[in-house]
Amino acid sequence: MVEAFGDLRPTVVDVDDLGFDLGAYRAAGSAIAEPYVCFLNSNSEILGDHWLRKLWTNLAAPQVGMVSATGSFESMNERNPEFPAFPNVHLRSNAFLISRTMFLELTDGRTVATKDDVWRMESGNEGMTRQIQRRGLGVAVVGRNGRGYAPRWWPLSGTFRLGRQDNLLIGDNQTRWFAALPGDQKSAIVQHTWGRFPQAMQSAAVMRRLRRQVP
Repeated sequence: MVEAFGDLRPTVVDVDDLGFDLGAYRAAGSAIAEPYVCFLNSNSEILGDHWLRKLWTNLAAPQVGMVSATGSFESMNERNPEFPAFPNVHLRSNAFLISRTMFLELTDGRTVATKDDVWRMESGNEGMTRQIQRRGLGVAVVGRNGRGYAPRWWPLSGTFRLGRQDNLLIGDNQTRWFAALPGDQKSAIVQHTWGRFPQAMQSAAVMRRLRRQVP
């Protein structure tokens, strides 16, 4: 892997195999000095060109604190009441870009020993997305088309668990799993992830177009 990036003269940061991906990101972020960090895990698959530029362009927009290739409204509240109820807006951590200082602040003192710890850091009441929003900053999902989507538009973004996921910039094991499901099973997963938001928003968009066509 290092040889593949040899022309870029990479600096390798070795981390242990504990703490899952977010634990490794925390360790790596503490070991470098760059002002911004972009993290992809071992399941991430780059699907669009100029992917880093697209992420950066959207993070550089005013009042944006974090961008990711995927987001979700999914909630674990029924399983664990410590999690926010649906719709639980959160960016997923398979591929995201953020200020290094902010990332270290958001994860300061957090233990990442179990998968539940990872989920809490990603989508819990004190998860990264909610902390950023409490600071008055926005979050965005960035599509393969380069557009950054605020949370209200995620159900129409064509990214995570939406249609054929044609607008995914960076996929992972979850997006590949969804793509391989039969249609009836996909519908159940979409409902679990997004509720009725995609259908409601598509209907509203159709009605707006129809109204514009009325003389």
